Amino acid sequence: MTAPQLQPAGNLATRAVRGTAAAFISQGGKFALNFGVAIALARLLSPRDFGLFAIAFAVTGFLEFAKDGGMVVPVIQTETLSSEQIDTLFWFNSAVGLAVTLVGFAAAPVVGRIYSDARLVPVTCALALVFLAGGLSTQHLALLRRQMRFTTLAICEIVALVIAAAAAIIAALRGAQYWALVLFQLVREVLQTVFVIAATRWLPSWPKRWASIGPLVRFGGLMMVFDIIGYLNFKVDNLIVAWFLGPAALGFYDKAYQFLLLPVNQINAPLSNVVHSTLSRLQQEPERYRAYLTRAIMLSTSLGLPLVAFLGVNARTVITQLLGAQWLPSVPVFQALVPAAATMTVTTCVGWIFLSLGRATRQLKWAAFTTVLTVGAFLIGVRSGAVGVALAFSLSRVVLFVPTLVYTCHESPVAWTSVLATSARPAFASVIAAATSVALDAIFPVTGWTLLRNGIVFAAVYHLCWLMIPGGRTLFRENLLVVRALTRSP
Repeated sequence: MTAPQLQPAGNLATRAVRGTAAAFISQGGKFALNFGVAIALARLLSPRDFGLFAIAFAVTGFLEFAKDGGMVVPVIQTETLSSEQIDTLFWFNSAVGLAVTLVGFAAAPVVGRIYSDARLVPVTCALALVFLAGGLSTQHLALLRRQMRFTTLAICEIVALVIAAAAAIIAALRGAQYWALVLFQLVREVLQTVFVIAATRWLPSWPKRWASIGPLVRFGGLMMVFDIIGYLNFKVDNLIVAWFLGPAALGFYDKAYQFLLLPVNQINAPLSNVVHSTLSRLQQEPERYRAYLTRAIMLSTSLGLPLVAFLGVNARTVITQLLGAQWLPSVPVFQALVPAAATMTVTTCVGWIFLSLGRATRQLKWAAFTTVLTVGAFLIGVRSGAVGVALAFSLSRVVLFVPTLVYTCHESPVAWTSVLATSARPAFASVIAAATSVALDAIFPVTGWTLLRNGIVFAAVYHLCWLMIPGGRTLFRENLLVVRALTRSP
């Protein structure tokens, strides 16, 4: 068997440059594909179809984090790693993936009984197959990220996504209903597994008893528990809405959630992969660590905050023109989620700091605390319907915003005040640009060109606001050059 490559080839700065560029270019393509298939399926399927799928997807999502045993982050983060450890971890993850799949099969009848819908049983079983494929590719995926081969990884993901999108749309056109959504998940995961394994050009040897994976497994276990707890923060609301309000209400709620947070995630996901891998290599160099992290936060907020603001004030137009009038009940939910999405563009750096410094235990404690508060807020908010749940989510994110930054940055190379200062500039410009969009809608009637008109004006005002701040020209140049700054030698 060929031994795996355990370190990035070439210069770290060069890898960071190529990785950041590849990640954002590919993510633009993935965003367009995901956005396109979401619009197509929203017009072909009913809110109840989406709600039914969302129930099963939310339940199996708890198992999603167990399929890899939390072993992706430890493999990326640890500074020393042997081929024997990677071999042994492959078999460990494969066994975990199989076990989680069997648990999913066993849980399917229970899910059907809890929600009084027999259709959930086969849907849950089908989604459980994703875990088997995912367990087989966990170490290959971790190796590609450790090697900072983000271009290769992007190609694997995009090709799998294109084929899965085509399969789902064809299935929906043929009347497959909610099964089209299931097919999309299965095809994408299976193909991505095949492509990632092929791209690493590595096949594992049999596990070695002397390969010490105990510390990695313990770290991975902490990460897995954290991911599951974090999942409660972001998906238990789906289960609560479905339980109290039914699949149709969940369909409206989940679609609003996806359409607002999908663009944000398309920014944060590729950036997180590159930033985490790079910061993990800079653990012992606090000045370079701090400089690189600040640039990454500037990029995340400069792109994410205006996007959230624009979508928030144009929610009704976005929903009606892209999804259709049948999704209008999603509009108030969409708007209620805006504060949560805005804070998330900033707090995405929390994961970068915790994981790159190996502070899984500290992260776990805070996640457990915030989850208790968030779930409690959901249970109170559901009394006011889906909009109440959305407002509860936003309120919990806003209340916990500063405490989260303070806790995360304590005894780290970066100060929490620095994070706030970095995000203040794009926040100010986003608020002014959003107010301009509101004024336009109040003056001019809504037409088929409203979204395009508002988008052009919003972008112009957003950038002009940088010139209004003292030292605005310098700040404007920093904003335009932030991508290049991020990809310089960290």
